[in-house]
Amino acid sequence: MNKYLLIPIAMLAMLLFASCSSTSEITNHYQSDTIENTKRVGIVSEMLEEARQYYVLALKKQELNSTKETVENYEAALRIINNLSYYPGIDDNAAYVELENSIIDDYKNFIDGLSELPESISFAAYEEWMKASVPELMLTNNDFEKTERVVIPADIPLELNSYVEQWLSYFTGKGSTAMRRWLERSGKYFPMMTKVFEEVGAPKQLVYLSMMESGLNPTARSWASAVGLWQFIKSTGKLYGLETGFYFDERRDPVKSTYAAARHLKDLYTNLGDWYLALAAYNCGEGRVTRALRKSKDNTFWSVRPHLPKETRNYVPIYIAVSMIAMEPEKYGFTDISYQKPYEYDVYTVDGAIDLQFLSTCANTELQVLQEMNPELTQLSTPSNFQGGYPLKIPKGSLSSFVSKMQNIPESARRTYLVHTVKKGETVTKIANRYGISKLDLADANNITVKSKLYSGVKLKIPVLTSLNVNDFSDNTDTQIAQDLNSQNPNEDYISPYANLNGNNKFVSSNETQGIL
Repeated sequence: MNKYLLIPIAMLAMLLFASCSSTSEITNHYQSDTIENTKRVGIVSEMLEEARQYYVLALKKQELNSTKETVENYEAALRIINNLSYYPGIDDNAAYVELENSIIDDYKNFIDGLSELPESISFAAYEEWMKASVPELMLTNNDFEKTERVVIPADIPLELNSYVEQWLSYFTGKGSTAMRRWLERSGKYFPMMTKVFEEVGAPKQLVYLSMMESGLNPTARSWASAVGLWQFIKSTGKLYGLETGFYFDERRDPVKSTYAAARHLKDLYTNLGDWYLALAAYNCGEGRVTRALRKSKDNTFWSVRPHLPKETRNYVPIYIAVSMIAMEPEKYGFTDISYQKPYEYDVYTVDGAIDLQFLSTCANTELQVLQEMNPELTQLSTPSNFQGGYPLKIPKGSLSSFVSKMQNIPESARRTYLVHTVKKGETVTKIANRYGISKLDLADANNITVKSKLYSGVKLKIPVLTSLNVNDFSDNTDTQIAQDLNSQNPNEDYISPYANLNGNNKFVSSNETQGIL
């Protein structure tokens, strides 16, 4: 395959560029743009190479007809690509863009050929498979006018017609497993969502849109880099107040993103005057719907439908089918649904970057639970410099104990690190001894094992005391103070690429890859 050749060439060029850069000394002063950019290139190169390895392995497993392993490796590659998306300037990185497109294109083609899906597949992959599973119904306007059409009264009247019927058949048949899972998750999010939509003044029925948008998975990410329960792209999310940074992505915040979605949908309705057209615009953009309106004989969705992109032509029928089932699940065969319950929580303001594993211990809960309660966090720590402190959600009833334990935060829980550039021949043990830390602490900080092979030029984060005197290592030119990649401020934390690198990382697997099946 050409991709076997093209991607290594792109990666080699990038790695050569990175290797030509010099390593900065430890400093508390601002780094030059040249040094900053060189450091970032090295991190990105390392993570891209890891993603490429998973991708190549996926292609090999695909040739061997091992569906489960193929999916696992494609998903592992995409986890790294998704994590890289939070690095500043990444969209201008040609190697990143090429690798991302190659992985997605090949994964799409693979998914389209499957008759069944393995468990824990990402929502984006499921959505691709769903679209390929239901052939598009093609009716002329005259044929459509002759078909039976029933309007079901609701906040937004639901029109049952041939287009909708084929999706009702899908979700009560081949897609019933996914629909049941979405109904179960609705118990966790719909109580909050209905209150938000009511407060904003939009029809509460629109909460069902989140089921088809994300499978009610707050960390879901589409092929087009839309994120969260409501699948906002960065630009639209920002218009509605959703900020995205290295440490957090508010598109993944259930409450904030729901407010944004309600306001966005309401604005679209105000501009277009029809809820079906507003839904179509939510999917493909208001501009496309406006242009389609100019080509249609009237301003109804069904008249505009032939002039819209294929995905949008099916979007409203899917919404209607999903809404009908969610409003009366037993009528469509969905009985004994185990509805999930919303998390009950208290909020504690955390100052600075504190390790989530430590915070989960303080809250007497599992790390995964704390992550699920705070899905907007993209790293294994709270943000390093969040204005006013970060409002962390913790299980209801644990606040008193949490406050007590937070009075004495061990230095090991504070996310302050040195960054060591590996030299030829160095091992985990040698580096740990050099900095006076245990090899287990070093391995844990970088999500590797004590026996992991280290490669020259790779950067490792070295957990140190926050009271560290940086001059202690001033003669080591292969060491530098850790920095936040989103900032030019050298006093903020830098997160090692190993933090979210490996497929068996609990943080990655429990958060980013929450499947729909």
